[in-house]
Amino acid sequence: MVSKKDGLSRRDLLKGMAISTGAIALSGVTPKVAEAAKMPKKWDLETDVVVVGYGGAGVAAAITAHDAGAKVLMLEKAPEKFKGGNTRVSGNLTLCPNNVDKAVTYFKAMSGPYQDNISDGMWKTFATEMVNNTAWLKGLGAELVAFDLLEFPDLPGSDSVVTYTHKKGPLGQARLWDQVLEPAVASRKIKVLYDTPAKRL
Repeated sequence: MVSKKDGLSRRDLLKGMAISTGAIALSGVTPKVAEAAKMPKKWDLETDVVVVGYGGAGVAAAITAHDAGAKVLMLEKAPEKFKGGNTRVSGNLTLCPNNVDKAVTYFKAMSGPYQDNISDGMWKTFATEMVNNTAWLKGLGAELVAFDLLEFPDLPGSDSVVTYTHKKGPLGQARLWDQVLEPAVASRKIKVLYDTPAKRL
């Protein structure tokens, strides 16, 4: 946790975590790729945080960084017509537990023997942020409606987990992406570059 007495702002912290020292040089693209994507052969952009991939996880990272005061640039290797990745073409459901301890129990049970030595602190952090997803999505304007679907309902801790969809309706239809996530990025004027794969960190 960073306080004012440390002499660091959230923006300073984000800058320190960004690729390079807040500057990104996108070069090394072959002439053939540049011509196909109609990209300049060499160019530079300056930003605080670079997010690679314009899907659900990328949206969450970009919005969080932006709202903390950072200038954000998103890179997406796909053309604009395929924006959203797996999130856009999935069921658009979101799993939100309502109790941290029970959520830890449930996630551990789902992982079985494949927990890769994850610490108790990391499990708790993951579960805590999953619980916070409900408020975060509502803050973006999502109208969460419980959807009768839960993976592994027989596992311990499953009674703490609720699956939501944005508004009532059948599975899918990209409602969460089209009506909540993408508009949240657009309203913040977060720059997204399509046909722009990340080459190296």
